[in-house]
Amino acid sequence: MDPASRLILKQNEKSIKKLDMSKLRPLLIEFKIFTNFMLSDIYDPKSDANLFDELPTRGPNAFSKFVKVLERAGYTSLANELKNTPKYAETPKVKSVFYSMKSKPLGYCVIINNVQFDLLEERIGSDVDAKELQKLFKEFLGFSVEVKHNMEGKDMKRYLKSFAKSDTLKTVDCCFVIILSHGDKHGIVYGTDSYALQKDEIHNMFSNINCENLRNKPKVFLYQACRGSGEDHGIESADSPNELEYNDSVTRNSVTETTDALKFETNTSPVLDTTDAVPFKANFSSSLKKDPSENDILIVHSSHPDHKAYRDHICGSWFIQDIISVFKEEYKYYDLEYMLKSVSRKIQERLSLRGQKKQVPHSESKGFRALLHLCSNEDYKGCDMAAREYLFQ
Repeated sequence: MDPASRLILKQNEKSIKKLDMSKLRPLLIEFKIFTNFMLSDIYDPKSDANLFDELPTRGPNAFSKFVKVLERAGYTSLANELKNTPKYAETPKVKSVFYSMKSKPLGYCVIINNVQFDLLEERIGSDVDAKELQKLFKEFLGFSVEVKHNMEGKDMKRYLKSFAKSDTLKTVDCCFVIILSHGDKHGIVYGTDSYALQKDEIHNMFSNINCENLRNKPKVFLYQACRGSGEDHGIESADSPNELEYNDSVTRNSVTETTDALKFETNTSPVLDTTDAVPFKANFSSSLKKDPSENDILIVHSSHPDHKAYRDHICGSWFIQDIISVFKEEYKYYDLEYMLKSVSRKIQERLSLRGQKKQVPHSESKGFRALLHLCSNEDYKGCDMAAREYLFQ
């Protein structure tokens, strides 16, 4: 939901909280504003969830759908009040700072899709992920996209090094590197020959030192790969039903469900680096200015450290399915990190039928200093132009 609509809801908070929730429930189901699990929480007297707090999280169409719910439920006066309130009646006093997105193509996206391995299990379903990601970035987001299939570890390394030096990157405002493969703990992702490539080594290829053409530009790394063999068995919710109800958040068939974990243990061990640096007072001129060697980097993992990531043989991985679903609906209304929170909510609603496991994605930032919308500056509808400030225009 865009900030203007959120503000309108806030201005009418008292009226919304006085609504007869029993009259609204069948209409909320009909208009599909909430998932079944979310509705259960909202209507559970023991839960902290409520309609007013959850409504703004339900995407760009939630406001118009809620107005229709009110009209159908007989709350025409409140529906008209919401519809007729001028948007952006209050201009935010603090501007939101964004990375500028003006180039055509908007950015460059590289997808490495490893399916067939010499020693490891075939990653069935990953081709679906790669195909849908290519369609998302090319047709919806306006990126130039290159897809590589079944690369050995050293070939991945050579290719990414070469790509980071490419003059192509001079002309775009953003870069995505997406790797679909097997992985393990200690920040490892595997080539098809089981050669272990350190994720930090990949990120370093795109540092300000090694990738001059992306300096001051956002660089995003997405990994669909396990980060260990740990499994999250979850804890039973207070409103957990006796039997699982099938919906889009539950993997359809335990037979088609696998992970991107390994079948063997690696002998890689973490290395801890420390220093005995002594603080000192520098005698530099105040006019000296430096950029960090690494910044403007956002790293997104499909699971949290030491845990598995789940993949359906027919539909693709949970993580990529939900990224595609959320990005298609929200990319003109929300920044990337906000959308990733929506992805996280969707994944956490899922439940594996093979052992009823859970999955939680994990993000980390290296000096990611502004908001990033995945459309041009002019097409972004998330906040009024007057409320935006762009870096490095």
